[in-house]
Amino acid sequence: MNYLVLAAGLAFLGVAHAGHEFPFYPSFYPQEITVEALDAQTAAQRLAKGTLHAYAGTLETDPAKTAAVASLGGYVIARVDRDACAAARGLKPALPAGAVWHPYPVTPFHADYLHHADRAEAARATTGEQKKFSGELEIIDVGALMAKASARYSGWPGPPWLRQGWLHAYLLLAPAVTDVRIENAARRLMRGDYRSLEERINLERNLVELLQARCERVVLGYTVRREHYGADYSQGVENVGYDALEGLASAIFPRTVKLRDFPWNGWLNVAAPAPPSSAWNPVAGGFGDAFGRLVWSALSDPAFLPSPHGGGWIENRVSASVEKSQKPIAVPAGALFSAGRGKTATARIVYRVRNSAFHDGTSMSFADLVYAYTFMNPEQLRGVRLLRVDTETLAFGEDKLSYEVPVVEVYLDGVADGDAASVAPPWTTLPWHLLALFGEGARRGYFTLSEFDPVRDAALVRKLAELARELEERAYVPPALVPYVNAQEARARYRALREFHAAHGHWLVTNGPYVLERWDGAKAVLGVFRDPTYPKGIGSFNAYAVPLKAHVTRIERRASGAEVRIETERLEREGRDVRIVRGFPEKKQAAVCRYLLIGRDGAVAAAGEVRAGAEGRCRLQLKPGGNRLVLAAVLEGSAANAPIRIVPWE
Repeated sequence: MNYLVLAAGLAFLGVAHAGHEFPFYPSFYPQEITVEALDAQTAAQRLAKGTLHAYAGTLETDPAKTAAVASLGGYVIARVDRDACAAARGLKPALPAGAVWHPYPVTPFHADYLHHADRAEAARATTGEQKKFSGELEIIDVGALMAKASARYSGWPGPPWLRQGWLHAYLLLAPAVTDVRIENAARRLMRGDYRSLEERINLERNLVELLQARCERVVLGYTVRREHYGADYSQGVENVGYDALEGLASAIFPRTVKLRDFPWNGWLNVAAPAPPSSAWNPVAGGFGDAFGRLVWSALSDPAFLPSPHGGGWIENRVSASVEKSQKPIAVPAGALFSAGRGKTATARIVYRVRNSAFHDGTSMSFADLVYAYTFMNPEQLRGVRLLRVDTETLAFGEDKLSYEVPVVEVYLDGVADGDAASVAPPWTTLPWHLLALFGEGARRGYFTLSEFDPVRDAALVRKLAELARELEERAYVPPALVPYVNAQEARARYRALREFHAAHGHWLVTNGPYVLERWDGAKAVLGVFRDPTYPKGIGSFNAYAVPLKAHVTRIERRASGAEVRIETERLEREGRDVRIVRGFPEKKQAAVCRYLLIGRDGAVAAAGEVRAGAEGRCRLQLKPGGNRLVLAAVLEGSAANAPIRIVPWE
């Protein structure tokens, strides 16, 4: 048998092996991605010519040989006099052109919209006397809104509830409302302080109701972001993944997009509407504009990717097993980061971490994971412990790839069941020696960690070069890593980092699928990182490229509740053409019926999810006492924009 052992520290091994092409291709389809800034007119012209493949901005026309994807753009907010809710219902004419009338802060683009659909429908249907608007109108970009709550740091995407509609309602409206009930409800949702799905949904609905109680700021509707990509038979792209909230400038796009003329490799050209204005800060809060998000989504590799059309997270570089308990879980003596945090937790998560090489050639180790916690230090953390290091093998006939996989347990307190794994995973997309360089630079006053740019700030790049040389000479090891790193290892790390800087001219080293090869002030060129230690390969996220839907076709009453019939979409390919067809769910498709039973008092009396069986049947067990049934069929977790049925149910 032919073994390729991909343990820490091994040199690059090509994909051609034993005289044939190895059937695993690390990283994703394009071999190079160029990101540039283009105005809408130039972008439209280049899309039509086939010299631009995707545009993360809005066009005024639909160029020939293109297609478009739709995502949530922003909220239309009106500022009106206090207690003017009734007047706000008549402000539909005030909406800007193209905006959607939707006077409710949770939209169909949110995966939790089902929890609010009946109230949102009622709000849309209730209109007052149409009046001329004389107040202040603003559009709040959903990306900017999420950035306010995001603690994006080195592969940690932010709080698990970042993409939930109730949180967006809170971010939009809480500043104008002073009510302790609002803060208590939001805190309970964040901590998972509820005993059932029904209680959680009622908390969400009540929170939004409280937020809307006063009307200094009123949600009138939302805008839709339409972004185009080239769909030419030869020069276009396919498999174009996008995010319901972030559009093309999202993590899923570079992991799925494929040039039509290349089964893999090829040169992908994408553009944003403006040059980068946000610092390229990999530690905290950088890459905040569309240009930066296109770059960072390809350079970084988070532990979990946001489900592009769902409410949860997709395992990327870690897998997790969560143990929750009503009784306190003892934190082992000697666990890291446990001092002063209490000796018990409510959740224990065991992670399997898929290590790989960093772009400077150094290999991930437990020290990299430990140092990430010293920077982030989440309040829910109660302890971290390395259990063992396993070996995972990926077999292709006689050929095998073997990976070292640290198994790490993490203890947390005050987290919701479904959120626990993504709160504080043992992960970093930046190596410890790079973080140590940044930390020392901040300590010396060169910059603050919240505001610096290790790529485009030429003076800082030069200062960091001097500092990196000094740290190599000193064999500097941060105090937290002394038990894990010796002087020889530290010198080797800093030496590799300095060699990377000499070759690339910047300090942006990650373990992501692409490397920043060059930046000339107008374009960023990213080269693929086909290192065999990288555990994801082309096709890994193809299932998320097209958000297929399920549809409720019939609802029939039964003595025990209801029988629901559904159909699901699937892709059919003929040559290079792909079309969506509908029919009964296939065995491999995970289709479910999600439902709410609303009582006469407007509260959720029952809620749940039922897997569709043979011929697309869902059998719902419903207790008496409901007034309305709110129902959606969801395929593969793609709940955003799922068709929803609301029917009377006495």
